[in-house]
Amino acid sequence: FISRNKYFPEGIPYTYLNARGIDFHEFTNWACGWIALSPDNEAFIHEEYNPSPGRMVTREIAREIAVRSQDYHYPLNLIDPRAAITQANTGQTCLDDLNRAFHDFKKEGLGSGGYWQTWDTKNLRGRDIVKERLQNSRKVGKPFNNRVVKDGVESYLPTLWVLDNCVHTNYGFRNWRQEQWASRESLITKEEKNKAQDKYSHFPVTIECIFKHDAFRVGRFRDVPVNQRRSG
Repeated sequence: FISRNKYFPEGIPYTYLNARGIDFHEFTNWACGWIALSPDNEAFIHEEYNPSPGRMVTREIAREIAVRSQDYHYPLNLIDPRAAITQANTGQTCLDDLNRAFHDFKKEGLGSGGYWQTWDTKNLRGRDIVKERLQNSRKVGKPFNNRVVKDGVESYLPTLWVLDNCVHTNYGFRNWRQEQWASRESLITKEEKNKAQDKYSHFPVTIECIFKHDAFRVGRFRDVPVNQRRSG
């Protein structure tokens, strides 16, 4: 959990690989997260948004996401597969609405667009990646300190950092737990549950699902237009 002003006073560099994710719910607040991956394999969660679908329609939420995304390029945009279920009142899906909105916003000059697709729910590879990165962050102690040399070979430990404006994400990572039986007697007589709690899970799950996607890797960088490059 690091200071945004200390480490990114000029904002996230344009040379980083950017991704967005949404843990979608019909009635519960959405968990929207922004994450950037540096060329040295350090990941930074730098923005979040927790809108209520009961108070805002999808297009209003989408517009705020576009505003918060600024003019960065987002080659990866993922959302929970529940967003692809057809809505009875419109005959469309929330995913359709999002992609239509971001197409329109780009034409209006708001943001860089971005195509949203559903994420994979079948494996926990993203969870293992997050655990490894958090452990490495504890090991190196601070960002931009992950270079290691072993037997003359240079490498960079994959790390994960949460900027201090992302309070919901930080709270989720700190408090998310595996499910446990209610009583000690049950714990003695039954096997441990191999399931994570739903409580506090929304923002961590969003980040996990981005990491499990093969496109979110060092080396997947695209050329950045000269007028959009930022030093750092």
